[in-house]
Amino acid sequence: MIDSDEVDGRMLLRLGEGSTSKDAVGLEAGMLTREELASCFRLVSRRLARVDLGWRRSVWFRLSARGWTLQAKLNNKDG
Repeated sequence: MIDSDEVDGRMLLRLGEGSTSKDAVGLEAGMLTREELASCFRLVSRRLARVDLGWRRSVWFRLSARGWTLQAKLNNKDG
């Protein structure tokens, strides 16, 4: 079984699309699996991501300012 912290770490990187741009689009909830949604909600509960409403009532997960800070640390650790 995969550790939820590992899954959440990968989701954190996906939400920022591996970039440092705070203009990253994020991920649309309707395109995520149940496990990915659970990971996004855990990130939201930790204030690392936020939920935004989009066009035609779409729901998007995006990194929060705190999430961008953590992602930058993760990227520096890998690089």
